[in-house]
Amino acid sequence: MAEAVKIKTKNRTAKTSAAEAAAAENCVTDEDILKAVAELPEIKAEVEAVCDQDSVANDQTEKVTETKTANEDAVTDCDGVEGETHEEEEEEEEGKGELNPEAVSSELSMVTASEGSPVGTSETITGDIMEDKNVLEDHPETCVDESSAICQSTSQTGTEEHEVFHDHAEASCPEAEAEQSDLVATAPQSSLCGIVEKEQDERQDISILAAEQSAEIDDNLIKKSGGLYPDLDSLAMACSSAKQEDEPFTIEQLRSLYCNHQLEHQEEFVDIFLVEMNRERDEFYEILQSYLRARNNLCSAEHDIRVLVKECNRQEELVWQTTTEAMVLQGQCQDKAKVTADHSYEVVTYSEEANKELSESLKRIRCHIHDELSLAAYEAQLSRLKVESYLYELFLDNPSLRNFPRNAPVIAHLAHQLNRRVSQQVSALKHCISVLFAFQRKPAKDPVFVSDTQKWLSILVGTLLRTATLEDHIFILQHLLRCPPGVCKWGTSLLQVLPPAEGNSMSSWGSPLLDHTLTVLASLMKPVRKREDVLYQLKVTLTPPPDKIPENPWILVDSEGEEDEDPHNSWWLLLENDVVAFLQQIPLQEVFAHVLFITHTDEGRLLYNIERTSEAGFLKLIAFASYFLDILGEGLQTYSQVRYRQLNKRIGRMISHTVHYIADHWENFHQVYAEALADSSVLKRLHIEIDALFHRAVMHILSAQRLGSWQFLTDLPYWCISLDMMWRLLWLMHQGHHLTSGDPSQGQTSKDNKASDYCRKLLEDVDTQHWFETKLTRMPISEVTFLLTTFANMARSRPLQDLHFIESVTCEIFEVSIYLFKELPVHLWTPREGDLAIIREWLLDQPQSSPHNQLGRLVLEKLNWSYKHKTQELFLDLALHTEVAVLIVETYMQHLAGKAISGIFTEGLGKASSPASEDLQLASWAWHLALRLCLHSSKRPMCPLPIADVQGNPKLQPIQQGFKEHYALAVYIALVMGKQSHNAGDFCAEGVRMLALLADKFHYVAVVRALSHLTPLFFTNVDILTSNKEFMQILHNLLSADANRKSYFSWEFPGPITRLCCQMIIGELSVGLQLLPPCDVSVALLAWLSLLVNLPNWNKDKNVLYLIDKAMQPSEREAGVFASLASWLTPSPTSPTLIDSPSCPEFPWFAYAALNAETLLEDESGLWSHLQRNLAQSSTTTIDVALKRAASTLKLEGMGNQAFRLCVYRWAQQALETPEKHPLLPLLWQRFFLLYLGRQTCEEQGMPQRGSVGERFFDSVSYNSLMKRMKKRLSDTASHFHRLASSTDDELQDSRPSQYDSRPSAAGDSGNAHLHILVKYFQTLSFWLDEPRLHDETLYLPALPSQYESDRLLTVFNKDMTPWREFVDMRAITRELDELREEWRAHSSHDLQAEHWNDAHLEDGSLNATERILKRIQEQEPRVPPPTFEDIQAPLTFLDDSILCHQQNLLHTLRSDFYSLVDFSKLYCMRVSRHVGLDMSAVEYYPDLFKNEMTEATIHAHCKSSFNPLHKCKGPAIISVRYEAKARNNIISRKLDENRVEYKQLMIEAQLPPPQNLCAAAVHVENTIKRLIGLLDSALQTQNVVREVGTALFYQIAGYVTEDTKYYPPTQQFFAACIEVLGQNFIHNNPTQSQPLLAAVLQMPALVSLLAPNFSPNASPELFTTMYQDMLRVPQNQGPEVAFTLLTKFDVNQWLSVSQPEFSERSHFVATLSEALYMCGSEPNEALSMVFQIYRLHLQQTLQYRFPDHFGEILKLLVKDQRTLSLIAINVTLFTVLDNRLQSSTRVSPLAFTMLG
Repeated sequence: MAEAVKIKTKNRTAKTSAAEAAAAENCVTDEDILKAVAELPEIKAEVEAVCDQDSVANDQTEKVTETKTANEDAVTDCDGVEGETHEEEEEEEEGKGELNPEAVSSELSMVTASEGSPVGTSETITGDIMEDKNVLEDHPETCVDESSAICQSTSQTGTEEHEVFHDHAEASCPEAEAEQSDLVATAPQSSLCGIVEKEQDERQDISILAAEQSAEIDDNLIKKSGGLYPDLDSLAMACSSAKQEDEPFTIEQLRSLYCNHQLEHQEEFVDIFLVEMNRERDEFYEILQSYLRARNNLCSAEHDIRVLVKECNRQEELVWQTTTEAMVLQGQCQDKAKVTADHSYEVVTYSEEANKELSESLKRIRCHIHDELSLAAYEAQLSRLKVESYLYELFLDNPSLRNFPRNAPVIAHLAHQLNRRVSQQVSALKHCISVLFAFQRKPAKDPVFVSDTQKWLSILVGTLLRTATLEDHIFILQHLLRCPPGVCKWGTSLLQVLPPAEGNSMSSWGSPLLDHTLTVLASLMKPVRKREDVLYQLKVTLTPPPDKIPENPWILVDSEGEEDEDPHNSWWLLLENDVVAFLQQIPLQEVFAHVLFITHTDEGRLLYNIERTSEAGFLKLIAFASYFLDILGEGLQTYSQVRYRQLNKRIGRMISHTVHYIADHWENFHQVYAEALADSSVLKRLHIEIDALFHRAVMHILSAQRLGSWQFLTDLPYWCISLDMMWRLLWLMHQGHHLTSGDPSQGQTSKDNKASDYCRKLLEDVDTQHWFETKLTRMPISEVTFLLTTFANMARSRPLQDLHFIESVTCEIFEVSIYLFKELPVHLWTPREGDLAIIREWLLDQPQSSPHNQLGRLVLEKLNWSYKHKTQELFLDLALHTEVAVLIVETYMQHLAGKAISGIFTEGLGKASSPASEDLQLASWAWHLALRLCLHSSKRPMCPLPIADVQGNPKLQPIQQGFKEHYALAVYIALVMGKQSHNAGDFCAEGVRMLALLADKFHYVAVVRALSHLTPLFFTNVDILTSNKEFMQILHNLLSADANRKSYFSWEFPGPITRLCCQMIIGELSVGLQLLPPCDVSVALLAWLSLLVNLPNWNKDKNVLYLIDKAMQPSEREAGVFASLASWLTPSPTSPTLIDSPSCPEFPWFAYAALNAETLLEDESGLWSHLQRNLAQSSTTTIDVALKRAASTLKLEGMGNQAFRLCVYRWAQQALETPEKHPLLPLLWQRFFLLYLGRQTCEEQGMPQRGSVGERFFDSVSYNSLMKRMKKRLSDTASHFHRLASSTDDELQDSRPSQYDSRPSAAGDSGNAHLHILVKYFQTLSFWLDEPRLHDETLYLPALPSQYESDRLLTVFNKDMTPWREFVDMRAITRELDELREEWRAHSSHDLQAEHWNDAHLEDGSLNATERILKRIQEQEPRVPPPTFEDIQAPLTFLDDSILCHQQNLLHTLRSDFYSLVDFSKLYCMRVSRHVGLDMSAVEYYPDLFKNEMTEATIHAHCKSSFNPLHKCKGPAIISVRYEAKARNNIISRKLDENRVEYKQLMIEAQLPPPQNLCAAAVHVENTIKRLIGLLDSALQTQNVVREVGTALFYQIAGYVTEDTKYYPPTQQFFAACIEVLGQNFIHNNPTQSQPLLAAVLQMPALVSLLAPNFSPNASPELFTTMYQDMLRVPQNQGPEVAFTLLTKFDVNQWLSVSQPEFSERSHFVATLSEALYMCGSEPNEALSMVFQIYRLHLQQTLQYRFPDHFGEILKLLVKDQRTLSLIAINVTLFTVLDNRLQSSTRVSPLAFTMLG
């Protein structure tokens, strides 16, 4: 026994050393992970052997003692063990081809055993655990050294990811090594060193369990030794482990195999993120808040103007009010009978009060625009500029944010890889991003503000992505998840999830990017914390107000008729598109490629090798997939609302793909390793875990109820799971979401029965089956279909050995319902004789709701009624088509007899939201199937059968009967099958009536299908149809059907019937292109156009114009079409037009043809040439005069006053309003320039060609604005195509219009090259429009620059009307027509495309597991690229400090800024003056616009007989009458129209934002002033220089102030602020600037209010008297107001008390005061009274100072000239002073009183 124990101990020691060596080489080996699985049966065998022994205690004691000794020797003597380890490694190398199940570690064994017996509950699990602890205590240094070696080896073997970690991820970084080691070495170690390496408690427990498994006795040695008896506790532990070997791993055990530390700490990150969101406001927040406030003020001002304009229009209508007067006239006709006649006319009344109100309203508009709007627009522009300046300074102060190349990739550092300086700069950037995101959550309705903030956000996030850490990516995601609904429209590009790098070994599981990807996915799948609280400000904006909700609103329901959530409670939820867009940004395919070790070869091909995956690797893969599925399952619970139906389907597909990846990988793994692992428990363990994974996936999908995810249960790979799990899943699917805690599928059953057996018994129970059938009837039909299809696929996936399961499932399906037939390939079936009889019995003898009836309908619907793809023959015999048509009619009449079902409901059934009734379903099925049958000869060209005789064929008797009873279905079939649709005469005789019956019953789809068969009969003689009033009425009703059905359904234009007609016409023409000669196609097109233009009011009917517009596209090259259009013009000279409005932008093709016809008519009538000559003869002749002359000469009545009808204006208007993306736009501009630049034609032969007069057409005010619009439109169009052309190929797919793609055009040019051609073309047209020399007859074309394209210009001069097709994007036209043809083909197709599905299904089924994996990896949706990295351009010019200290340079630099401000203020004042003039003129015009003018009229009155209705009067009574009726003053009307046109243009200009350079100039000057003040406070050595510069700038700014700048609110505010700031810092209290400032004020008295606040004469006491003396003439020269303002700045008391001037200076001041008083006169007027009072106050203050020093002088002043002084004022002053002195006991000379007396 002792020898056996020593052998076992030695073997264990060798295994331990081998494990340590393997760990040192690769940290964690596959054998370490698999050892537990392999030892499970050995443990079980050991227990059974031990239980048969008798002496347990003695042998166990001996075993413990010897094992402990051997372990101590093994650990202390490492050298000896190392040699044995090398020997064992060599043996492993020799047997490398075979997998050794016994060479495993203790990890998974520990995991399995931990469930049965937790660590610490038994004192004697085995003696080896204590041995390992003792070894650890005795030799800690050995273990620590070995652990360090393992960690270093781990860090070196990690996979490098250069594209992710950039240059910062260096292997030498200790922090990076530690982190990588932690991330990679997630699995527990089997060696003693692994115990040291684990710092967390749970890892220590795992290591202890691993040591326990290593200490257990080898089963082979037990057999050799004859028995070994463990103690009782150890026996209990082993038995518990054996019981658990068939149970799957728990969640905790799976997490030990794959642990995501990032996801575990995600909630902590969110907590910190939410706290930082509530930070206090800072400078950037206030700047953005100011911008938002400014934009709101601007929007408010614009809204007020719109309200005022609306009110003004209302008042304008009240100035002249029209009333209708009537008179009764009497006379005598030629029958001598007295007759009467009524005559009505209009009279007008002028309201002077209304005109005054109109004048006031115009004034209010004017004041609002020029006072409020101008300032609001300026402040908005200024605030925006400040935001851009702040962002520029942010990048300027943080160089780490801008030192990137333009093509820098998105990266993701680890947090410790950024140094402190970069982290601080990134923190500043992230703060700005948070502020911008905060404003996305504000209720900002201004689209400009929202667009600007989102643009700045894109720039900042684009910068952050180039230097971000993994936490920064999560930071961006958390912000996006808390943005308002609809964030995907602008924020998807901000979310960039980097894929993990390719890996091909176990070390790949430690990739931080792999964990990061799952963290992002989990963040999307979990509920967003605090989202409702964060978005609370938007509740009012996102919730519809109560007054907007109608009393009886439509209820939004899903496809099953269930009501959606209440908008009042779901306003804060993300939209489905938001979550889907974010989900698409996650590289899931790359994630699975990473975990499956799929790499790329040098050639770019995917390389998949199953041998890279070991048994341990597969267990890790299962653990990862379980983690992944749990995240997706949580997403299904989070997004369980109806609004997330498509998202749930996407998540369900992801779950399905995950299971497919594992199943296909398992298939390959099983093929390679099945033989090697045949006797191993590892294979069994993998089977168990795959079953558990499958069970988990099914549970998650079943949790999503009624949201469409159940469809992904149908195609799960059920073949890869065990039969027991199949029974469990079958029971689970029977229960659905009604699961309880006692779910037997989870194995919670009695110990006598397996879970699968229990499930099978429950399924076979009758009560259970009845309950399941009842539940199916309550489930949505889609869910039932998915569930039963799943059952069918489950049965189909099992081998014949599982016959019982297959039979049970199959019987249940057939007993429950017929839904299985929907998945059967019925389209491949050809019915035999008798099959149709059975179906007939089901349809005619069974009720509609019976399964037999529904099955019969389903079978007929799924049959292939189309053609064979190769032979173009019918798949089913034509006779069968006819029989089924008869059967349909019989079924229809049998079940729907007497029930009037309108076509409105049968054709609109698919659009209804609630389930239809059984009758409607049957009617819809009958019509749908009838339209699919090939009944007309044109649809069966390969079939020689004759036309059916509906009336004479007894087999068609049901159709005859239905036709007689006017069943619409029978009428349609009879019409299509019979001669009425094959012969023109029969159709006119009988077919029209049949077609009318279909239209009367609203079966418009059937009418369209019938027309597709009928109209080719009349292409060569369409007059037969156009002359048939009944047919034309049918066609008219057909095109009016959409409008008539709007009471039932709603849709946008064009409606479904109109669009179906268009598809039919285009589709039939495309068939004609293949079958008929080109001339016949042209005839067919002209036939359709003839039918359309013969409809009443066709040129005003949008539906007709839509069809004509689409039909014109393929024939744009056919001259015959245009000639035909010209022939349709009415030859009346009064209305030669097809388009009543100025243009027709909705239908450009029709407009092009119609205007072309009008141009031909205008040219052929001679009107255009006469008009050109009249304009050329005199430069003063206006368009109206020239047109009247031409019309008079040509006798074209009614054309003289219709200048707006001239084709030159019509072409211009059409080109202006046609969308830029329309391919016809270049030709529209060509036709305009042919008229605008075309030379005059000379009547005499041999005369030289004259110049053009095109610019004369735009001389008047009315058409000058049109010319401005054309110039702007051409420039904008060129810029538009230039932006598209300069974009990258990826950007082209997003920003380019739909007609541009990467396919080559007809000329061989790529789409991008065509864009460049269009850019050049529109630039050339812009040059033509701007160049007046092109109208000169002396122009020399070769001298023009190349961009004018002289050759093309010559064709214009010569009026060459050949279209420039090289500029037309024919690809766009072809694509649109192909789309219409494909829609018609899909509508008229006779199959359900089932065979295409079947082919695809078979193709996928033919792939092997590897091909399926690679195909799935390659099927990834394109992700939105990140925002491009853009350098922030300086919005302003920043001055250097050297320029700030140089006076001349600074003033010269700022001069251009001041010029910009002053010049724009002048333009503003001129515009205001124009505005005032226009308003005043309009008010003057209105009183003379109308008048009641005397009018004469002759009335004819006939007599009528009340007895004889056939009586005819011999002659009417002719009655003449005179009355005053309303008459318009045409001259005033024309002037008023021109006035209002100019007024509208002025309004547009006034509401434009101020130019960018204006705001830039203002901000530039303000920043300069701020920097000067900063230098003044900081730089002591340069204070004097800075003060001089600031002073000079003050006077320069004052010099730029004019009346214009004071009138324009922004410049008034700007200059006032600048003068105030500069004055307070550089002028006020500056002794050297008091006198210069006074001189400046006296020189510019208009600026006294701006300059006076900075005037402080007391700052210069020595100049006080001098400056006061300079004020003497101010009241007379500059005015009393200026004098008063300046005199108040002189503080005489302060000057006397502080400065204490000498007596002589005071005397001089008194003399100055006396002179000032002399100038005021003896009696100052009211204007001078205030100035005089100031003088008197100063005189009193001077007299009181050191009284009575100046008393005598003042008395002399009084005596000097009593006539010119105000004696009263001076006496009052003296008495006041004397009284004050007496009260203060000051001695006064008696002489003073004598003189005063």
